[in-house]
Amino acid sequence: MDYCKKNIRKKMLDIRNAMTAGQVREKSLAIINNLFESGILNNAGLVLLFAPVRNEPDMFLAHDMIKGEYSHVSAAYPKVFINENAEKSMDFFIVEDYKSELEPGYMNIMEPNADSAAGNVKKVDLSLFLSNGKRALIIVPGLAFDIYGNRTGYGGGFYDRYLQPYGENENIIKAAVCYDFQLSKDAISSSAHDVKMDYIFTDRDALLIK
Repeated sequence: MDYCKKNIRKKMLDIRNAMTAGQVREKSLAIINNLFESGILNNAGLVLLFAPVRNEPDMFLAHDMIKGEYSHVSAAYPKVFINENAEKSMDFFIVEDYKSELEPGYMNIMEPNADSAAGNVKKVDLSLFLSNGKRALIIVPGLAFDIYGNRTGYGGGFYDRYLQPYGENENIIKAAVCYDFQLSKDAISSSAHDVKMDYIFTDRDALLIK
């Protein structure tokens, strides 16, 4: 593991873990308000969210607001699968009610209680969705980001692998959400397989990378 990234991960986790529940909620609402006010949801038909863990920005609050203000937009959450060779992959599934449709899964993170069968109507086929000219917004978690759109995640590479096939597809918008202290003006080291963000939303600002 890159030594610098390892230090960044530890530092950000320590700061984030020290936040109170009240701080998480207040800052999460500010992040979500900045996201909504940007207008990027206006033309989206699908939003890929994530279930928050360890004081991450609370995307359940975003889900509630989406259902209230953008009833035509579907929300989906990720689920991790591990095959017989111990290889990990991630798929997204449509979720209407996160309170009843999510359960503890990989690393005890809340995931859709769905399977990976191709016929599962709740499984998101992002390639098919995009081929119809529709726009998808993917909300990406992480531990640190820079103003150039680079990201340091938890080291699993799930989002990089999931997004890699779509390259620069203009119909998929990659939006990071984080607290202001997680955003750096100094560049974070990245490699060829790392996917850059299009937007970064913090509790203080909305940053357009493109």
